Amino acid sequence: AVGPRWLARSQLSVLHMLHLLAVLSASDMPLSGLRAFPSAGATVAAHAAAARALDRVCYPKDGMWSAAQFEEEIRSPRTAALGAWTVGDSGDEALVGMCFTSTVLDEASLTSLAVGAGLREHG
Repeated sequence: AVGPRWLARSQLSVLHMLHLLAVLSASDMPLSGLRAFPSAGATVAAHAAAARALDRVCYPKDGMWSAAQFEEEIRSPRTAALGAWTVGDSGDEALVGMCFTSTVLDEASLTSLAVGAGLREHG
């Protein structure tokens, strides 16, 4: 579920995230969820590791960010981070798309956007 922290972001953040949803929804792969990354708690490190793994697949030369950088961004009150998840054959969820935006005052910047290779070019 998308929470109040995500809803408070600027319109630009919302547009980037809706675009991610549209791209992923056009694929044949069923999504188990489109939700904000948790900004606190024990699962932040696991979500940062999942973001790092997708980043490494989507960007050449070992990705753009480290797991520590993703974790810092997820925890930041300026960041809105949305992930798209699917359930594999083993029942485990896998991150297949993500969008990170950073907001300062009334301006937002897209800081990371990644869509798994199997979900690209569908819309």
